[in-house]
Amino acid sequence: MALETPAWLNLCFVEKILRNSEGDNSIQVIKIFSKPATTKGDGYSSDMIRVTAEFSRDQGDSKITEKKSIIVKISPIAEGIRQDLVELSGIFDVEILMMSDTLDKMNKLLGQEHRLSGKGLYVQNKNPTLLVIEDLAPLGFRMADRLSGLDLAHTILALDGLARFHAASVAICEKVNHYV
Repeated sequence: MALETPAWLNLCFVEKILRNSEGDNSIQVIKIFSKPATTKGDGYSSDMIRVTAEFSRDQGDSKITEKKSIIVKISPIAEGIRQDLVELSGIFDVEILMMSDTLDKMNKLLGQEHRLSGKGLYVQNKNPTLLVIEDLAPLGFRMADRLSGLDLAHTILALDGLARFHAASVAICEKVNHYV
């Protein structure tokens, strides 16, 4: 069964997120388009929806129109073993903390050119628990086929990113004097 867009994921919800993440209360969402962000079976601990919003904002004395794509990661809502596993393990809560705090600190330390992830834009802890992050697809990033694996060039990129992740996590750990 295809992932349906929840009723609450509407113009007002997206407008609230964009106004907050862009720091611009003049933003008015004109329309949104949503579709699953992953193929069936790729999202183990969450359901992911890619939302593209067309919006206007004030720029000087005029209004400009822009488009932005975001990823909405939703903790499993349907009752069953998947929801129980995510809830009991707390993995979605850990992911929220990682995206909204730890990776944010690591990305600031590394700078824009070497950042490790998209920006965390919004967190909601209940009804449903969700995380909204920057969609990196417009920047040319894409998910590799999990069954095909990586070629050498992409493996080297992944290991380079892992090395930056490790170095940044150690630096943050030393800075705040506790584990990351």
